[in-house]
Amino acid sequence: ISKTDNNIIFTQGQPGNYIITVTNGGTAATTGTITVTDTLPASFTYGSAASAANSSGWVCSFSSPTVTCTNSE
Repeated sequence: ISKTDNNIIFTQGQPGNYIITVTNGGTAATTGTITVTDTLPASFTYGSAASAANSSGWVCSFSSPTVTCTNSE
């Protein structure tokens, strides 16, 4: 798992985003449910979470201050 903000400078009151990348580094297929959580800084306001075009099955939810995404495909 890696997290990047692409060197964006976050400006108060303006939207911004960062990317969390999840990769299976092994040789076998992943089975079961994968859960990824990220705690937002207190100064951030959650807007939304979206899966990349090349991934599917991710469902995300927000319960302040934590974003939780799961995939069971």
